[in-house]
Amino acid sequence: MKQTTKRFLSMIISLALIVAAFLVLFDLIQPAYGEVQQIRSEQISRENFLAKQRAAVEQVKNLITATRSEQELQRVLSLALPTQPDPAGAIAQLDGIAEGNRLALKGLSISLSEQQASGGQADQAQSGAANSLARPLGSATFQIRFASTYEDMKAFLRGVETNLRLFDVRSINLQPPAKIGDTKYDLEMVLETYYQTPFSPPAPPARSAK
Repeated sequence: MKQTTKRFLSMIISLALIVAAFLVLFDLIQPAYGEVQQIRSEQISRENFLAKQRAAVEQVKNLITATRSEQELQRVLSLALPTQPDPAGAIAQLDGIAEGNRLALKGLSISLSEQQASGGQADQAQSGAANSLARPLGSATFQIRFASTYEDMKAFLRGVETNLRLFDVRSINLQPPAKIGDTKYDLEMVLETYYQTPFSPPAPPARSAK
């Protein structure tokens, strides 16, 4: 075979290979590449959607946690400052502290009163609108008499101090034992506790007639 014929055949074969390569590129590779790009875009969209859903779920979890914390805070606040006088509950707590510290109850009296949390009209006028929305507090005063040793009395006071419901010790009157050798004192104590009263919004200022 002549050299020119060989060259011509090789050129034809090369051209055929190039044409075949283009056919493979346009008929097989390019559609497959387009499918791959579409699959990748769908995957990215799904990943973005999943990330958004996870963020939404995390926000809901944080909101639930915050709500539970708020509810727990409200529950603890209601125990420390109940929304009603609840003298029976206060007596039960005092009796439990006394019984746990071996104090013998001899007498008890209760008096209820209400007071404004804002501290009066003059202070309210000076402090502005914020204090005008302060919720009023009521107080319950307990006058109790015990027979107790000095150490048990101190333990009782520690129990009152750490009790969940707030109690303020207003006065203590300690009488020495009536008999020689007796270790128990006659103890008279005045305690005050507090509760939240219903909120009443301030009345609007009166308009002067023109």
